[in-house]
Amino acid sequence: MSFKASIVNAAKLKADEYDQWEFKRNSYKYKPADFCEFLIEPLWTFRSLPSVSLQPVVGVLVPEVEKIWTQVSGLKKGPCSFFSGVKRADNLKLRYRPSFYQKDYGSEELAVAAVMEAFDYILSYGTNYINSQYDTSSKETFLESIEQVTRGNMAEKYCIVRGLLGDLDYVNKFYKDEIDPGAPKSFKTTKNILDYFS
Repeated sequence: MSFKASIVNAAKLKADEYDQWEFKRNSYKYKPADFCEFLIEPLWTFRSLPSVSLQPVVGVLVPEVEKIWTQVSGLKKGPCSFFSGVKRADNLKLRYRPSFYQKDYGSEELAVAAVMEAFDYILSYGTNYINSQYDTSSKETFLESIEQVTRGNMAEKYCIVRGLLGDLDYVNKFYKDEIDPGAPKSFKTTKNILDYFS
């Protein structure tokens, strides 16, 4: 078995340690309700040395938000677009080693064990963050618990969240730059969001 195959196999088995989580398509996923799905993704990159690098992200998928965003933006889903809200775990000073080289551990078995130790940190952080941030007791409380985002297409998706909550005042302020976007934005998409909910 290759180094990559060993890590992927170990990652699948790791999901068994977390109740109701499963490992599919290189992501850990948990669906507590029909209106959302949580994801913890290692975003790994394998190289021929052999080695693996990790840039983990923790996020949430809101199918209704994604459906509306695709409609108002006219864009198809791209890499990572399935996140309706996301945080880079490494930006939050999570303790884990970002790169692992098999030669540093003397054997494939020890190298895989080291990667899985990092996964323990990532999954522990991710599940704790999700449990503390989101309230899934109802669709409304869940949408209210989604963190504000003002950059990129995540900002547009947050505008859709506010639209679903009936808060068009927020969307209008974002459109008029009364809320600092922090980065270039699509006025056309934001206007389409306003029109969608009007």
